[in-house]
Amino acid sequence: MYTGGQLVKVRSASRVYRRFYWLDEEKGELRWEPSKKDSDKARVRLSDIHEVRSGKNSEVFLSVDAAEHFPNECAFSIVYGEEYITLDLVASTTEEANIWCTGLRHLISGLATSASPGDTAREAREKWLSDMFSAADVNSDGFMDENESIQLIKSLSDGVRDNVIKTKLREYLKSIKTGPETDQPVGLTQPHFIELFKDVATRAEVYFILVRYASHEDAMSVDDLRSFLEMEQGINASPEMCLTIVAECEPSAQLREKRMLGIDGFTRYLTCDKCALFNPKKRTPTQDMNRPFSHYFISASHNTYLIQDQLSGRTSLSCFQTVLEKGCRCVSFDVWSFVDNNNEKNLMVHHPRNNRQQVRLHLSVR
Repeated sequence: MYTGGQLVKVRSASRVYRRFYWLDEEKGELRWEPSKKDSDKARVRLSDIHEVRSGKNSEVFLSVDAAEHFPNECAFSIVYGEEYITLDLVASTTEEANIWCTGLRHLISGLATSASPGDTAREAREKWLSDMFSAADVNSDGFMDENESIQLIKSLSDGVRDNVIKTKLREYLKSIKTGPETDQPVGLTQPHFIELFKDVATRAEVYFILVRYASHEDAMSVDDLRSFLEMEQGINASPEMCLTIVAECEPSAQLREKRMLGIDGFTRYLTCDKCALFNPKKRTPTQDMNRPFSHYFISASHNTYLIQDQLSGRTSLSCFQTVLEKGCRCVSFDVWSFVDNNNEKNLMVHHPRNNRQQVRLHLSVR
């Protein structure tokens, strides 16, 4: 990292730039060589970095089409500054991306420890994960094998798929090279487990909502949570209601004592039954459901994506919003694959007799 290397910088509006990045050890900065920008602006202080995120887990990566052309394992984002700006980068190889992520995390964790020993939301989260690791490490050897790591992550997080955990875990084991070659047990140490959990359990869209409302650190106070509930959820929330959410959802004892909701507690709240879109009163059928299937009907839409007829009608994302707002509960997609100029397969929505205008499938589903 100190000698530097070429990285691709991804920006909004599908703009990408190849720049040379390096660490200035003397000034404690990440710097890069711009083409036009003043060199004083092409830098990020290590002390301003909040988090280093692996994979395409930022608003820019999730919104621009150009990001689809880069492998997820080569991408990472640096979250920095008071406004939590992201610097979205892509390395040429997985190993290079792991070097940058691991190195930057090590440096900023050292700065955080020396600057604020014991009182940040990040440290409270790491303390909770450390305690969970120690409790699950039944033989007290400081290592957790693959199955133990997967089971612990699943028990501590909500909705993380097994294949995502396994893929990330194998990348970590490969990068840290534990096993017979180093005369160490095969598995994750406590620091590696904490970093792996952060990678797979921290959802980018939830994190950015959290920091948007958090008045300080990476956690919501009762007042912050109340603002979120009133402005985003349309709930007339009382302080008592917010305290109940913190008590029920926040896993860190330190944050519960401070009456704060961290990223894991906030994720748990958003994925709990209280926030489910489905009306719980409808779980019990209110009508006779014992008749033949043909006796029932559902408000459905055919060729939802078309504005006009099948031969000349345009394909539009707005059609899905329109029918859902009118009460439709069944929409239809015609999905076709094609190979673009980069020899990559893409899934598009359009009518088989009319492919003059197409919409990407992932945008339609989103």
